[in-house]
Amino acid sequence: MKQLVILITFLLLYSCHFDNKSTNKTRLSEDSLEKIKSDSVIKKLSGEWGIYSTNTTTITTVGNKKLETNSSTLCNVCPKVIFDSTRLGTVIKSSSDKESIKWEVTGNKLKIIYINNSLDKTFPDSVYEMNFTQEKTIAELNLVQLEKKYSLTLRR
Repeated sequence: MKQLVILITFLLLYSCHFDNKSTNKTRLSEDSLEKIKSDSVIKKLSGEWGIYSTNTTTITTVGNKKLETNSSTLCNVCPKVIFDSTRLGTVIKSSSDKESIKWEVTGNKLKIIYINNSLDKTFPDSVYEMNFTQEKTIAELNLVQLEKKYSLTLRR
């Protein structure tokens, strides 16, 4: 009987033993989920987009007052942006000139950096907040740069 009690006690203690391996599996799963989300955004972003419009907010100080001016431009002959899955891209201007960019996605942020240091960039190197929308056959990507109060609307 004493051996049976020891055996049951041992089994109970062993079954309650904390296993670090299960915690690591959970952590790997969270990392895997983040990678899946990132891959999904990269898949959505990859391909050719036309720059549909740009919006800029300019703040001018006159005396003690700050005046905010919003300007919006709809593109007649739209530049195109091609994001490829290798995290490189090309901006094709309406003049057919090409600009090379590198890009990186973190959460809902898109970082764009020009590879060639051209003075006449289509849009500034920066980190943009991304917002995807889909209406019937038109996919729209809104990129907002909050610090410089600049935004782009891309469509395909």
